[in-house]
Amino acid sequence: MVRILEQARHVTAVEMDPRMRAEVQERVLGKPEQRKLEVLGGDAVKMTYISNTPYQISSPLVFRLLSPRPLFRVAILMFQREFAARLVAQPGSAFWSRLSANVQLYAKVDLVMNVNKNNF
Repeated sequence: MVRILEQARHVTAVEMDPRMRAEVQERVLGKPEQRKLEVLGGDAVKMTYISNTPYQISSPLVFRLLSPRPLFRVAILMFQREFAARLVAQPGSAFWSRLSANVQLYAKVDLVMNVNKNNF
C-alpha cells in the first residue's frame, strides 16, 4: 500500500474486515502518505471505487467497473496472480479467454507487479 501511495495523489481503499482496515491504516500511521489514504468499510462489489478484491468476486467486479460511461481514467487493482494472468493474456495463449477478450476491448490492462505473500 505504501508503494502505491508514494506514486498516487490519493488512494481510496475498500475493506470489509474491520481488522484489515485497522491494519492498512496502521501501516501508514505517521508517514507523509497517510494524508493520501482513505479507507472505507463495506462490500467492494457494492462500492463505487475498488482496490484489492477477493478471488470469488473478481470477474463480477471487473465487469461492473467497465460498464459505466464514461470510463475512469486509471484504476489500480490487486488480483490473485492467476486471475491477473487471464486479464492480460494474449490470443492463442493458455490463459486467453472470454474474460481476456472482453476486458481488453474496453481497457488497457497491464501487470504492474507481483505481490509476495509475505507482504500480508
